[in-house]
Amino acid sequence: MKEVVQDDPTDITTDKLLNEINRIRLNSTQYCKDEFEDDWPDKDLMKMLRSDSKAPALNLNESLQNAALDHANDMATTGLTSHTGSDGSNFKERIERYALVGGYIYQSIVY
Repeated sequence: MKEVVQDDPTDITTDKLLNEINRIRLNSTQYCKDEFEDDWPDKDLMKMLRSDSKAPALNLNESLQNAALDHANDMATTGLTSHTGSDGSNFKERIERYALVGGYIYQSIVY
C-alpha cells in the first residue's frame, strides 16, 4: 500500500500563500466550493465570498518584500513594535530605498 503524504499546513511559502490568495481573488465562489463546500465555519463570510466579484491577481514585488524584511529584521533586533524604524524611518522612506513610489501606499504590521 502506498503511503499518502500530505502537505504540512505549517509549511507556508510565499508562493503557496500568494497562490491561495489569488485563487480567492480570481473566483471566490469556486474557491469556496473546492475547499469548504458546506463545512465553512463562518456562514456569513462564505456568503460574502460566494457573491464577491473577481479581482485581478496579485504579483510579488521584490522591492516591497525587501523593505518589509528590513523592517521586520529591525523590529526583531531592537525588540520594538512600531511603524517607525529604529533609524526614525517611516514605511514610505523604507520602500523608497528599493523602489520609486507612485500612487498610494500603506503599511500593515501583523503578528
